Amino acid sequence: MSLPTWLLQSGPALLKRHVRPSKYDPLVEEVELLQVNPQYAHVRLPDGRETTVSIRHLAPAGSPSAEGNEGDVSFGISPSEANTKMENEDFEQGSDPGPAEDRIIPRRSSRTRRPPERLDL
Repeated sequence: MSLPTWLLQSGPALLKRHVRPSKYDPLVEEVELLQVNPQYAHVRLPDGRETTVSIRHLAPAGSPSAEGNEGDVSFGISPSEANTKMENEDFEQGSDPGPAEDRIIPRRSSRTRRPPERLDL
C-alpha cells in the first residue's frame, strides 16, 4: 500500500476530532506530522502533546492563502456591477409580467376530500 505524497513529508495536516465538548467546536484541528507508516501516524497536537492516530483520520492541511479567501468569493464582477445587474433584473420582472405567468395554475391533488362517514346511532 502506498502513501499519499502529503503524508511522506512531516508538516501540517488536519486531524478529525471524534470527541467534541460542544457541537460548535471545530470538527478538525491542525496537527504536525512527525512520523508516518502505512496505517498510523505520530502527530503533535496544538497543545504540545504527541499521540498516534490512524491515517484515515488525517487530511492535507491546504495552503494558508486559501484560508484567507474563504469568505471573499469573487467571480470577476465587482459588487457595484452585481448590484446594478440585480436592480435591472428586478425592474424588468416587475414592469411586464408575461402571459405565461397568468396561465400557471397551482397543482392540486386529484383526491377528493370528504368528511368521514360516522355511525349514526
